Amino acid sequence: MKTKCKNILQDLPEELRDLVIRHQDRGASFWLEALPLEERNFALSKQEFKDGVRVRYDLPLEGLPSHCACGSQFSIEHALSCSTGGFINQRHDNIRDLLVCLLQRVCTNVQQEPHLTPVSGETFNYATAIVDDGARLDIKARNFWRRGQDAYFDVCVTHVNAPSQKKQETKAVFHRHEQRKWRNYHERCMIENATFTPLVAGTNGGLGDEFEKFLKNLADMLAKKDGETYSDVMMGLRTALSFQTLRSALLCVRGSRTPWSHNTSKLSSDFGLALFEAGLRG
Repeated sequence: MKTKCKNILQDLPEELRDLVIRHQDRGASFWLEALPLEERNFALSKQEFKDGVRVRYDLPLEGLPSHCACGSQFSIEHALSCSTGGFINQRHDNIRDLLVCLLQRVCTNVQQEPHLTPVSGETFNYATAIVDDGARLDIKARNFWRRGQDAYFDVCVTHVNAPSQKKQETKAVFHRHEQRKWRNYHERCMIENATFTPLVAGTNGGLGDEFEKFLKNLADMLAKKDGETYSDVMMGLRTALSFQTLRSALLCVRGSRTPWSHNTSKLSSDFGLALFEAGLRG
């Protein structure tokens, strides 16, 4: 079977072969393999499922606009990288919020977007180190890697099929983003005697090495706390992340980036005053 799969892969066109290889990352296919259980939030709408399959194999989608609200020509690649509309931030925030909820079950002092201690004369080896007084990271949790120590995490969701990355292996793409985050925040977290872990994920559902280590430790802690097997917890976490990543990516493609403002200029910002002026309220 391995030989057969290898031969099929070699016979594919180069563009499609690269795409298929990216979707062989661990965890990238869980949304496609899971039964659509609504009570587990594993159910996709008809549109989401069709779009997910077509995006997976680089097939065109129906009903997309010709141009984006930012003025650029619209495409799936552009939609997954365009900052207009805030969907890129939401894609990041959805992963962050899921991890915060999970960490709260096994760690103490879990915080979302915690402030870092201001720098006061410390020097850093990396010129790209973040030294702003108002600097924040995505998540802070105590007792994750070591009892009595704080751990900081920063989430990054990157579009692996972006033109600047599509010719690279996803492992190399994830590693480059991990190293960038590490140079930015590792030394800053050392001021607080805390650890720093960059959590890099791809729009294909794959995870970077540091995210994999984080997920394994989280699964182990959850399994011990809830009395479940490690393998079941790990698969459950991967499946939840897979669905979250897919939905966030499809929102970037299908979500409206143009605010609906038709005839809202006449809508009062003071409803009580509007009712009084209309004689509907004394």
